[in-house]
Parts: sequence; C-alpha cells; structure tokens
Amino acid sequence: MNGERVTKAVPIQNGDLICWPNMVLRLVEGDLLMIHSAESYETSLSKMKKPISEMKKAIHSIAGHQG
Repeated sequence: MNGERVTKAVPIQNGDLICWPNMVLRLVEGDLLMIHSAESYETSLSKMKKPISEMKKAIHSIAGHQG
C-alpha cells in the first residue's frame, strides 16, 4: 500500500494506493474507488460520472438561462 509491502490488515484512507501487478486501486474519497489497469478486468462495481464542481454547476446554470 502506497509503495510499501503490507503483511497484515491495515486501515485505508482517502488517497491511499493499493498496487497489484498490472493494476492500481486508489481510494479517492469515501466510497469512491479509482481503478487503473494495464489489462482488461471485470467488476460488479457501478461506474459513475466524474463529479462537476459547484463553480462549474453555477456557470452551466447561468449559461443555460441566457437567451
């Protein structure tokens, strides 16, 4: 984890990296997990859209109301 070999159960925190051959998992925030893999993989996890910042939401809202 985070570049160190782990031999027992340890708690993970936001930002932690879990590395396996050809795959890296990163706990982004809370229950959001980012998976990077050099090979194809299957998962039963749901995909999610990239969150939009509150500032971008406000800009899109204002732009949508201009005529």
